[in-house]
Amino acid sequence: MFLLPGGTAGDSFVLAFPQSIFPRNMTSKIFIVPQGASSVDVTITTLPTAPDVINTLLTAQPGDVTTFTPKYTLETPVGTVVADVGLRILTSSPVVINVEDAGPSNTDAFPVMPTSLLGTEYFAVGFSKTYGLSASFILLVASQDETEVTVALNKLQNGDTVTLNDVTYDRHDVITVRLNALQVLQVQAMSDLTGTKVTASKPVAAFSGQNRTYIYGLPGTGLCWSHMSDQLPPRTHWGRSFALITSPRQEAGDYYRFVAGWANTNIVLRTSPETAVHLTRAGDFFEYVLENGTFVYAESDKPVMVVWITPSFAGEAPGGDPSLGILAPLEQAESSYVFVSDAAGNYKQFVAVTVKGAEKGGVQLNSDYLLSYNVAWSPVPETDLVVGIVELQDLDQRQVLTLSHVTGHVFGAHVSVRTRCEARSMPLTYGRPMEINQTAHKTPELIPAQDVPMRLSKSPAKASEIYGNKIVDVRKTAENVNYFVTRVHSACAVMCVRHATCWGYNYAPYTTTGNNCELLSGTGLGMVPADGWLYLSIL
Repeated sequence: MFLLPGGTAGDSFVLAFPQSIFPRNMTSKIFIVPQGASSVDVTITTLPTAPDVINTLLTAQPGDVTTFTPKYTLETPVGTVVADVGLRILTSSPVVINVEDAGPSNTDAFPVMPTSLLGTEYFAVGFSKTYGLSASFILLVASQDETEVTVALNKLQNGDTVTLNDVTYDRHDVITVRLNALQVLQVQAMSDLTGTKVTASKPVAAFSGQNRTYIYGLPGTGLCWSHMSDQLPPRTHWGRSFALITSPRQEAGDYYRFVAGWANTNIVLRTSPETAVHLTRAGDFFEYVLENGTFVYAESDKPVMVVWITPSFAGEAPGGDPSLGILAPLEQAESSYVFVSDAAGNYKQFVAVTVKGAEKGGVQLNSDYLLSYNVAWSPVPETDLVVGIVELQDLDQRQVLTLSHVTGHVFGAHVSVRTRCEARSMPLTYGRPMEINQTAHKTPELIPAQDVPMRLSKSPAKASEIYGNKIVDVRKTAENVNYFVTRVHSACAVMCVRHATCWGYNYAPYTTTGNNCELLSGTGLGMVPADGWLYLSIL
C-alpha cells in the first residue's frame, strides 16, 4: 500500500537513494503522475559510469500512476562517499514524482522537488544512532556539472568522525567536494546531523534522515524500527507560521523539531502556558512532543524548518515505524491538491486538512463536500483555524483524488499512512520559494488579520530549560525502576506521563552507551548524588 502525495509538478527532476541498513534488499520505487489530461513521455537516465546504467523511455497515462523500480545497485554505498548513482527524470509535460524509499520492513516516502525549485543552502535533519550500524545522513545530488558542495561538520558529537577518500574529518572540519551532474555526496555519521549546514555553488537536491532508528518506546509495549528520509526544502522555502498536528492512531504523540536558518531566531508555541524558545545560532534546533489528539499553533520571527516525526509505537492502536516529513508552513497553503491512494492491505489512510473554521464547509474531496464524511474537526487554540482528519475508506487501488476549495480559499493538507510497525506522514506539497524578510513577521493568510502579533516571553527559554521542578546532579531511588535509552529529555518525560504508575523519572544526556532514562514507580526511596543526572517529579 502506498498513499501518494501530490507534491509539486515539474518536467525535470534529479534524485538518488540513500544507503539503507539492508542494501541488497532495496525495493524502492519511483511513482510518476501526469498533471494534465494527456499522456506524457518520461525519460529516466543515469551516468554511463553508474553501477546500473539506465536510459529508459516510459509513457505515463493521465489518471494513472506509472511505477519505475530501480535496481538495488543504484543505492548509495555505505559510508561517506562520492558516487555516480544519481538519476535524472525529464518529461514532456509537468508531472508529480514521488519516491517510496524502501527496504524490507524499512520504508519512508516523500514527494520529489523539480529542479526549478532546488536551492543552494540546506540544513540536514536526522536522529541518533540506535540500531547496529545505522547512521544519520545527508545525501546531495548535483543537477549541473562543476558544482562545489561544502558540508560543515560542527554537529558531530562525542569524538565522532567521518572519512572521505581516506581523509578523516572531525567536528572542526568542513568537507568540500566538486560534483558533476548526477554525482552524489553522501555524508553518514553516528552523530545526529540535524542542523548541519550545506552550501553549494549551483542548485542541488538534498535528502536527509536516519537509516535505521526508533524514536521512543513506551513501557510494556514493543518497538518498531525503520529508516526515516525526506527531501529537504532549501532555506528559501521555509516559513514562519505552522499548525502542529498529531497523526491519527498514534498514542505516543508526534515529535517535532524546529531548525533555525538564521542566528537569534525566536519561536513561540501557543501552548498553555505559552512556550517561547530562543535559538542562538543557525542550525540550532528545538524539540517538542505534541500530545496525541492536540493541535498547536507555532510562529517564529525568522523562517524555520519544522520537522515532523511520527514516532515508533506498537501498542494497542495501529502504530508504525518512525516516519520523517517536513511540515508545510501555513504560508505555503494551496487551494487544491492532487494525490493518489492505494487501498490494498491492512493500512489506514488519513488526510489532515487545516483551514479557517468559517471556510471548512467549502473543502471537497473529489466532488463531495468534506462535511459529508465522518470528519473530526478540532480547533487550533488561539487561532480561527480548525483541523479536520478524514480516513479514506473503500477506495479503488491507485485512485486519483483531489482536495479543493469551491471558492478558492487556501488550506493546508498532509497525509498519513498507518498500520502496525509501518507509518508515513508527509505534506501534499513543498510549496514554493518565499519572500524572506528577516526583520518583519508577515501575518500568513490563514491566520486572521485581527489576531494578536507574535508574543515573546520576557525571558525566552532555551530548549533545555523548559522543564520545571527538577533537582540536578542527583538520582531518585524507588521500589521499581524501568530503564530506557532516549535521545532527548522530552521522550523520557512523555514515557513517564504515559506510564500509569510512573510518578517521576531520572534523566541524563544521551550517550552511545548505557541507559539514561529511569522511570520510577512503587515506593519512593532516597536521593543519591549523580553528576549530570536530574530528577523530576510529575505529581
